[in-house]
Amino acid sequence: MRLHGTQLVNEQGHLEIGGCDTVELAQKYGTPLYIMDEAHIRDICRQYHRSFVEGMENTEVIYASKAFSTLAMCRIIDEEGLGLDVVSGGEFILLFRRISQLHESTFMVIINLVKNWPWLSMPE
Repeated sequence: MRLHGTQLVNEQGHLEIGGCDTVELAQKYGTPLYIMDEAHIRDICRQYHRSFVEGMENTEVIYASKAFSTLAMCRIIDEEGLGLDVVSGGEFILLFRRISQLHESTFMVIINLVKNWPWLSMPE
């Protein structure tokens, strides 16, 4: 088994992610249970940033919010200096709620695949 980020197999033979025993987490919260390794996600963001932004002029790394767009993920993407793309109204509303808490340098790329965007005129 190939382990990534903070994953390891502990003395009990259980998978740990971020120092948390996944068997204990499943017992406490039930299954299915999605566990994200924040340290690993941040490391990948930094690798993309180093590979593209630091090596090329006028380049930004944009995270596809459709992949996984929780408020916590938006915070990580923001803190690591990446931008966010938006395709649907639901994504826009989720990110709009978060935008007031983001850094001034944060940006969204709106990919306009629909003809009517009433969300763009939402009050703050």
